[in-house]
Amino acid sequence: MTHTYYLLQVRIDANIKALFDRFDVNQSGRLDYRELRTCLHALGLDVTRCEAAEVLLSYDSDANGLMELLEFARRVCAANPSPTLTLTRIT
Repeated sequence: MTHTYYLLQVRIDANIKALFDRFDVNQSGRLDYRELRTCLHALGLDVTRCEAAEVLLSYDSDANGLMELLEFARRVCAANPSPTLTLTRIT
């Protein structure tokens, strides 16, 4: 029996990187829930600290409590599907 898996690949374009860098206030290369909340507010989403932390945790694939650029890009692409998101077939 052969299983087919799909790997989600995200190409990070300059706009996504610039948006991430704008809210990475301490330039750590990671967003904490406060930085993510500020980003979400700037995008017009009124979220509480708790809601921002929940969003972060739901996209925190390495479970370190922070959102790296790739995780951020996945979140942006999930909210706004575009050509920067592709599926690659793996058999």
